[in-house]
Amino acid sequence: MENKFPKSLIVVLWFIAAGLFLNAALPFLGTPAVAQSGVTKVAICDEYGSVCAEIWGNYGTDLGLKTY
Repeated sequence: MENKFPKSLIVVLWFIAAGLFLNAALPFLGTPAVAQSGVTKVAICDEYGSVCAEIWGNYGTDLGLKTY
């Protein structure tokens, strides 16, 4: 027995299949973002840049971000 599906449904299913395939293949097609000069550091400061947040703690215990 042969099933007949509407042509519009077949087209939609093909688009879904192509989208899933491209989504799965994207890590192999794209290039990863890499820092140009090692580690990128970010500082959280006030609007003037005069007071910045600091890492606070005792080498592994009670770590946090100290803000003003």
